[in-house]
Amino acid sequence: MKLISFVIFFSIVFSIYSVGNYYVYTRASQAWPFNGWPRTLFNIAFFILWISFIVSRFTGNTELYNTHYLLSWIGSFWLISILYFLIIVLFFDLLRLSNLWFHFLPKPNTLKHFELKTLALSISFFVVVVVILAGHLNAIKTRITEVDIVSDKPLKGRSELTLVSVSDIHMGVLIGKERIQKMVDTINQMKPDIIILAGDILEEGQAPIFKFDIGSPLKELKAPLGVYAIPGNHEYIGGIKTAKQYITSLNINWLQDTVVSPDTSFYLIGRNDRQDNAHRKSLKDLLVGIDSSKYTILLDHQPHNLKEAFDNHIDFQISGHTHSGQFWPFTHLINSIYELSHGYLKKGNTNYYVSSGFGTWGPPVRICTTPEIVVIRVKSMSK
Repeated sequence: MKLISFVIFFSIVFSIYSVGNYYVYTRASQAWPFNGWPRTLFNIAFFILWISFIVSRFTGNTELYNTHYLLSWIGSFWLISILYFLIIVLFFDLLRLSNLWFHFLPKPNTLKHFELKTLALSISFFVVVVVILAGHLNAIKTRITEVDIVSDKPLKGRSELTLVSVSDIHMGVLIGKERIQKMVDTINQMKPDIIILAGDILEEGQAPIFKFDIGSPLKELKAPLGVYAIPGNHEYIGGIKTAKQYITSLNINWLQDTVVSPDTSFYLIGRNDRQDNAHRKSLKDLLVGIDSSKYTILLDHQPHNLKEAFDNHIDFQISGHTHSGQFWPFTHLINSIYELSHGYLKKGNTNYYVSSGFGTWGPPVRICTTPEIVVIRVKSMSK
């Protein structure tokens, strides 16, 4: 059943991606000012760019490390490029459609018309390159977000609990060991009481991660109450068993429908991801037998059904998954899907924070969103 669902999903995505590529190629080819070998080179380059992202999806769990690395970088940047090229082409087509009534463009097959097409192609290329370069620089510049939460419950023996939460690292060929090391150094400088990795720690292409031990810097994370991780959907896509084995080998505590009490002041409730709905326990079942007077922190990778935490009197829920849309215009789509796609929300006595994530999926680009490490301070007003 899962295989059939994957095939259907991939077929839909492949079809949409290919149609978008063909549409942009057709328009770009019409504007390409050269013939002969430059046009042949243009056609070959466009085909390589189109196929690179598709092929990279199938080489992630193979021994073709160098091929996968190269295709992932080319394909991921092309994926975002084709999106913005498509938007620009659609804009120009609207102008062409308007010209049927208002006749403001040069007549076809004239010198001015040829020059205008060449100019439009040049401007389109320049705009896309600048936007994506700026988006890439934005994606690798991590911000620190600070969140203060006040609790009426006592934090037995504490006046304040400091957590650092990171979600959606997506370590792999695009989010490599060097960037992971910088993240670890930043977190350790904050000296948190506890560290949370809120799902999608690994990219689905796991073979390069294991081969080059990309996550090894995570062994250096330091917190008195420990480092805890929950699965995200990408751990399941890549292989949950191998993901769990690797993450636990990094001295990280794995929570998968698990409730622990790192000290006497609070509970940490780590949920299984919705990707494994068949085995995922209900929150109500997970909370059976706990001391309701203690502070509860729920880790749930995907911020679906926030009401469930409210109904079960959870004090604080930490989620990720959304990337806050990662790049425009998907920012608007994500905002329409989730009640809380990024940031802080309070419903009654239940607090929520959805992180925009540390890494990226697909293109290492963020436009109108920012990567973040979240520092959360829970302060008790109870004496």
